[in-house]
Amino acid sequence: MIDLPLHLLPSKLREIAEYCGNDTAMLLLEHAGGGTILVIKPENLDSMHNLVIWLGVERAQKFCDAFAGEIIKVPRAAAALRTLRNQKIREERRAGATLFTLARRYGMTDRQISAILGNEETKADQFDLFGMP
Repeated sequence: MIDLPLHLLPSKLREIAEYCGNDTAMLLLEHAGGGTILVIKPENLDSMHNLVIWLGVERAQKFCDAFAGEIIKVPRAAAALRTLRNQKIREERRAGATLFTLARRYGMTDRQISAILGNEETKADQFDLFGMP
């Protein structure tokens, strides 16, 4: 499950986290991010409903109690996910990962990784083609 700090979340996910818990907000982001949910009354939930499948019975009940009748557009939280990804890249680099390894792990190019790390990082991985200091 994704674990994003609350301050990075879009307002609707923060609201869901406030009423139903951070786990519920993260599970909704994971399963329905970018989609729209029509929240039904809790008594209409059954074991085959997507909310029950994604959240489990207790969380789905609590979510439906809080938001019944609403049409919720679940944000993708792209900026928050990007911030988290970039933080992980920096941590892994400090732990010794190479640009090549990071680029492959995150499905990015060396140039994209370098941009995330900042220009000073790229100089450490480069060698001088002409042997000049």
